[in-house]
Amino acid sequence: MHKIQRFIEISLTSLTLAACVILYTVGLDQAELGYERRWTYPLFFALIPAFCLRAGLRYIFKKKNQRY
Repeated sequence: MHKIQRFIEISLTSLTLAACVILYTVGLDQAELGYERRWTYPLFFALIPAFCLRAGLRYIFKKKNQRY
């Protein structure tokens, strides 16, 4: 169970970093619409959802570990 949790957290972290880089470059392409698009795209569409998913996964695995 611990190995599955570790694998999911590592893959979530790597996907989040990749999404942040991609969304940052998208924000650079749309810089003429405003400076804040550079950092708001990665923040709202990658970092905050990843934080929520990680908290949910910890909650699920915490419940499963308490049961056994």
